[in-house]
Amino acid sequence: AHFLDCSGCSRAGAFDATPIAERCQALFEPLLGASVDIFCGPATGWRRQARLAAAPGTARIQTRGKRGRKAYRTKEVGLGLYRTKSHAVVSIPDCQAHAPELNDAAAAVRAACAAAGIAAVNSEGEGSLRYVQFSLEAATKRVALSLVWNERSAKDAQPELPRLVKALEATHDWHSIWANFRGDKPGNAIFNNDPRAWSRLRGSAHVVEGLFDGTSLDTIERGRADGLDTDLNLRFSPLVFRQANLAGFAGLVANLAAWVPDGADVCELYAGVGAMGLALRPKCRRVRCSESNPNAPDGFELAKRDQERRLGNELPPCRLRVLDAADAIRVDSDGADLLLVDPPRRGLCADVLEALVEGDNPGLTRVVYVSCGFDALQRDADALLQSGRWKVAHAEGHVLFPGSDHVETLAVFDAV
Repeated sequence: AHFLDCSGCSRAGAFDATPIAERCQALFEPLLGASVDIFCGPATGWRRQARLAAAPGTARIQTRGKRGRKAYRTKEVGLGLYRTKSHAVVSIPDCQAHAPELNDAAAAVRAACAAAGIAAVNSEGEGSLRYVQFSLEAATKRVALSLVWNERSAKDAQPELPRLVKALEATHDWHSIWANFRGDKPGNAIFNNDPRAWSRLRGSAHVVEGLFDGTSLDTIERGRADGLDTDLNLRFSPLVFRQANLAGFAGLVANLAAWVPDGADVCELYAGVGAMGLALRPKCRRVRCSESNPNAPDGFELAKRDQERRLGNELPPCRLRVLDAADAIRVDSDGADLLLVDPPRRGLCADVLEALVEGDNPGLTRVVYVSCGFDALQRDADALLQSGRWKVAHAEGHVLFPGSDHVETLAVFDAV
């Protein structure tokens, strides 16, 4: 019912034939002289993490009394996404893209807010709850909840926040409950990304997710045949990036493995918590990862230790350094023959692109580029090809958000 209003989806079908998918094929097919495949998984239930805006709403309540049923309307917290080109929130209580556990968690938050008398922030900036984030741990079917609060500290959030947490615990079995004290900080950012603005109120520090949990047997077998650790367990806290469609991303990683030669010396930029680098580790000679988020190493190290317990200490060296990509390409890539990049939507930073165009790393023979922003990929690909130092060896698209005009592109560039 909310499809035409909700900004989360723009298509009701033909998910692998979106305008960006067609642009991807138009860019790479003439260069390769071959067709470019677009892969798309299930259209429902794929989203394991969701960020929803909170807004004041109303609900129609029916009660039975001595004189029969009585209906009335009461204020409640609505959770959803902004209507396109608007700051009006469209409530999505039964989103079909969500894993069912996320919709259940959203219902529990709405009920707890009603019970605790918590109001969502209104257009005047009044109220307590700004956003929520739900992150599913599929193995336990429990959800890590993050509450983005309209105060700057736990002290300022008294007594409303403790009252809400008590109500939440009474209505649902949560993996963990976190608070992010965003306050009225200007801008459109959902979170206050200062680590001091976060507080874990209940539960465990990390959601544990198997990279290949929920994927097809064929995907797992292909990844294993190409040397991947298909039993890799990742650790995510709310302070780090997590793929919303982890099963779809695992399909991309399984295909990517075929383009990483056995014994490769890999330098990975924009590594996050190490999903790709750790998965590739068993087939490589060495893996060096870097990530600018200082909260990433905790989860990386836990996943790495778990991997070494499972596979033994004969694994090749692998480590993560907290570095911006601009610094990592200079100080962390010596001796690498393969560069693995998964940049944000704005694409490669200027220093990384310049290093590749100018040939500052002569040992690199391959760049494996995972792109979540096609405009930036097209810009970067044009620069690489026009330098005369690189050619396209492979490209494919992955629809990780069915219903949207978005394609995650895997592109492989080989040195000329």
